[in-house]
Amino acid sequence: MMKILRSRALAAILMVLAIMASISIGKAKAPSDTSQKASTSIVGSYTYILDQTGSISSDTGKHVDAINASLFAQTGAQIAVEVISSTGDTEIGAYAEQEFNRLGVGSKERNNGILLLLALDNDYKGQPVGDYYVAWGSGFSKTESNSIWSLVNSNMEQKFSAKDYDGAVRGTFDALTGYLADGYGVTFLDAPAAGLD
Repeated sequence: MMKILRSRALAAILMVLAIMASISIGKAKAPSDTSQKASTSIVGSYTYILDQTGSISSDTGKHVDAINASLFAQTGAQIAVEVISSTGDTEIGAYAEQEFNRLGVGSKERNNGILLLLALDNDYKGQPVGDYYVAWGSGFSKTESNSIWSLVNSNMEQKFSAKDYDGAVRGTFDALTGYLADGYGVTFLDAPAAGLD
């Protein structure tokens, strides 16, 4: 092989031919219809809601699973939801961080996962009214982290306080999905555009 490629001219011609062949093969394998929008069809079995309390409807569960399938396929990001009765003696922030790491939310390379944790019987400011927390990966910038926290607070508080946990999760999830869609420049079916006012 080395004897054949001693001539630089011959080596250059062979390289150009190899590149042209690669381009032709790539074009032949490319999808012919690229006009389709992002899909949320689920391939395999995905469950992004861990609900120990029965508070989240099956419709919300299906919505969260479908959007997450599309979100993960396009960006590596995931938004998981965990609903529990209590974090016990563990402070909710520490518990959320433990669960975020245990579940491995988001892509390892981008570290762009988000976990919404609802602890329905936790004390909040000394009262047993429940509490919620959000944990996210270090792949988000400080500005993005502030936006995530702000979106969760503004979309979760009212419905959570009214014990409409399903509505709180659905509204917060949709706001976060809209934010990520804008940030990554992608589209998810049934995911509303959301931004910070």
